[in-house]
Amino acid sequence: MGSRPPVRQEEQMVYLTRDELQRMMEAVSINAIMEYKRRMVTPAIQEPVRKQRDIRTKFWSVEGHSINGFTPDAVACGGEWGESGRVVFRCSVLKIWDLGFVVLDGFELLSGGEILRMAINLRNDRNRRPLQTFRAYNVAHRGSNGELPEETSAAYMRAIEEGADFIESDVLASKDGVLICFHDVNLDDTTDIANHTEFSDRKRTYEVQGANITGYFTVDFTLEELKSLRVKQRYSFRDQQYNGKFSIITFEEFISIALDAPRVVGIYPEIKNPVFINQHVKWSKGKKFEDIFVETLKKYGYEGSYLSKKWLKQPAFIQSFAPTSLTYISNLTDLPKIFLIDDTTIPTQDTNQSFREITSDHYLDYIKEYVVGIGPWKDNLVTASNNYLQTPTDLVARAHAHNLQVHPYTFRNENQFLHFNFSQDPYNEYDYWINKIGVDGLFTDFTGSLHHYQEWTSPFSSGEKDAYNLLDKIVAMISKFKHS
Repeated sequence: MGSRPPVRQEEQMVYLTRDELQRMMEAVSINAIMEYKRRMVTPAIQEPVRKQRDIRTKFWSVEGHSINGFTPDAVACGGEWGESGRVVFRCSVLKIWDLGFVVLDGFELLSGGEILRMAINLRNDRNRRPLQTFRAYNVAHRGSNGELPEETSAAYMRAIEEGADFIESDVLASKDGVLICFHDVNLDDTTDIANHTEFSDRKRTYEVQGANITGYFTVDFTLEELKSLRVKQRYSFRDQQYNGKFSIITFEEFISIALDAPRVVGIYPEIKNPVFINQHVKWSKGKKFEDIFVETLKKYGYEGSYLSKKWLKQPAFIQSFAPTSLTYISNLTDLPKIFLIDDTTIPTQDTNQSFREITSDHYLDYIKEYVVGIGPWKDNLVTASNNYLQTPTDLVARAHAHNLQVHPYTFRNENQFLHFNFSQDPYNEYDYWINKIGVDGLFTDFTGSLHHYQEWTSPFSSGEKDAYNLLDKIVAMISKFKHS
C-alpha cells in the first residue's frame, strides 16, 4: 500500500448564502445526512469493498441552535479511491459565524479524525484579537446565565458575544466517563428530569460533601441519556422562555465554543466535586477524574504557564475547591490554577480544613506554590450586615502580598443580590470591587453588564494604546542606556 496523498496547502474561500447551502446539501444527497449530538464529530469511516469505485457523499452536521445569527459548524465529505489503494476524502470544512457561511475547500483527507485536526489547526492560526490583560478579567459564570439557562451552548455563545474574557464551567462526569458541563451533581434543579418517567427508577441518595442528598445524579446516567434531557433556568425570577430548548453539553463541546470564537476567549473550567466523581465513576488503567480532565485540555492544545506565549494563545485557568486536586494536577500541567474558597462555615471537601486555616498567611504561603490565585465568595472578602457591606477584610491585601490574584464570585444584577450600598446599581458594585477592593477578576452572571462598565471606564482600545506607548517609552529608555 502506497503512501497517503499529500494535503494540499492552498485554501479557497467561498461564501454561501443559506439557500445555496441548502442546495449544496441536496446535491450531496439529503438522504445521507447524519445528525450527531456532539459538536465535534469524528465519525468512524469504514473502508468499503475494494471493487467499489464510488463512495456516497455524506454531510455531517452538528446539533445546535441559532443565537444572534450563529449556527454550528459542519463538514461535507465525499470519497473516492486514490491511486494508493486507500480511500481519499475530498472535504469542505464549513465555518459558520456572523456573515454567512465560509467554506474552506481543497483538503484531501483520509478520515474524520484528520478533518477535526485540520479544522483545529486552521482555527488556531487565525489572526484574532488577543485577550485583554490590562484590566480585571470578565469571567462569564456558567456562561451568560442571567439571560439563558446555565452551562448551555447558548449561554456561552451569548457571553462571548457580550464581551467575556473567559467562559466558566463546572466539569462533572457521566456514568460512562464522559466529561460534561453541569453545576450540580444531581439533575433535579436545572433539568426536566422530573418529566422523564423512563428514569424514575434512577433516584438515589448519596453522601456529597458530608451531607445526604436524594435525587437523580449525573453519575447514574450515560452521556446519551443525559443528552435526552433539557436544561432550564435555575432561578424563577429570570427569563423562562428558553427552558427546554438546550441540552447538556460535554467538556469538549464547551472547549470548541471558546476556540471557535472570533477573538481569543479563555476557558475557566472547575474540577467539580472530585471526591464524589472519583468514588462513582471509574476509568480504564486506573485513571482518575483529574487525569481525564487534564488529558482533554492537552488534546485541544491548552498548555503554558500564566501569561506565557502558549497561554495567551489559548488562555485557561483551572479552578477547584479541592486543594488535593490542585496539587495533583500541578504534576500534570503548568496551566495556572485558582483555589476556590467557600463560605466560612464550609470546610474543604477533601481535606476538611476550615475557612480560617485556608485563608491564613501560613496556608497562602503553601498554596501559592501550586496556584496563581484564589477565588473566594465575595461576601467573605467584605462581610454584610442587614444587606449593607461592612469594613473589608484584609484577605485581598494578604493574597496580593503572596503574589496571588483574587477572583471573587458571584456578581448578579438582580436587586436581591445587590447590597444596599450600591443603590441597586450594578455599575456601582463593579466600581467598588474593582477600584476600591482591587480584585483581579470577577465571576458574573451578566457578562454584558460588566463588559459595558469596563468599556465605559477603561476601554480595550485605550488600554491597548497605553500598552504600546509604554513599550515605546521602554525601548527609548533602553536605547539611551545603550548609547550613553
